[in-house]
Amino acid sequence: FLLGFIDLIINSNIEEMEISPLYKVTASEILFEGYDDKLLTNLLDVVANNPGIADQIDLPPFDRFGWFYGRNESELYDGNFTIGTGVDALDNLGMMRLWNGLDRTPYYRDECGRVVGSSGELWPPYQEPERPNVTVFSSDICSAMTLEFDGAFSLHGVDGFKWKGNDRPFDNGHNYAETSCQCTAAEEECPVLAPGTMDVSSCKLGAPATVSYPHYYLAHPSYREAVEGMTPSKSDHEFMMALEPTTGIPLAVKAQLQVNLDVKQYGLTIFEGIPNVMLPVLWFRQTAQLTEELASDLKLLLVLPNIGIYVAIALAVVGVVGFAVSLYCSLKVWKD
Repeated sequence: FLLGFIDLIINSNIEEMEISPLYKVTASEILFEGYDDKLLTNLLDVVANNPGIADQIDLPPFDRFGWFYGRNESELYDGNFTIGTGVDALDNLGMMRLWNGLDRTPYYRDECGRVVGSSGELWPPYQEPERPNVTVFSSDICSAMTLEFDGAFSLHGVDGFKWKGNDRPFDNGHNYAETSCQCTAAEEECPVLAPGTMDVSSCKLGAPATVSYPHYYLAHPSYREAVEGMTPSKSDHEFMMALEPTTGIPLAVKAQLQVNLDVKQYGLTIFEGIPNVMLPVLWFRQTAQLTEELASDLKLLLVLPNIGIYVAIALAVVGVVGFAVSLYCSLKVWKD
């Protein structure tokens, strides 16, 4: 109904509305400030003047469009996180329990909809090297990402372990059966997407968006071959995280994702002549790294337990010697 309704509005008002599939806007507008979208504005006006159709059209709660519109300085954009404090068990420290009050999201089936893993900032201590995977919950995709163990890691003299994003998080059930629940279509139609991108349309108010690694790193070659300028590389586009195992403190984080538009005809006149393509829109990187000063503090924290043991042993020896001396003196006085 919505697509037919939109097409009707476009065809009847296309000259007056000056609607085009292409807009020239600034980076600030397309990211955070948003820009006036004539189609969205006209749809909102039509719905406002026709209350009877409001229930049949699911429009976004915005009057402007921007990929991160409303996110800056917002305490609520990423949702409400309920995490474990570690009081019941240290393994639960920093682990997600609820997101927006729910233990699963309505956007994905089965395991893909469960609210699990860490929010990324806080991790339980005593991470074992034998632990093959760690899981991070991301509000950007309304789901959890599983990272695989990638060996030892060292920064400023502090040793830890590294986990990386492999081809599993955006597989869509092609090579990892457990990821088939990423598909948002009817189960008999899945998988719809080739491996390497994940459909996040239901998570993003119905926008035909997908998420992948930057430059389609580790994705099916068809995505890169359909557009120009894609140069994926492990050094530039790998998703990784390193933790100090005893404390669970992050040593380094490089979280990076790419937002893509699933461009199709969609039965709309305005898109005639535009090829079907998974079009990269932007990619972003969030990084954090332990400073040398904090690394020095962390190294001191790691040796404190050993210092405590040595101090305890020394105090015990002093106590035994003191007791022996006291006993000897008492016996000598009694003998005299």
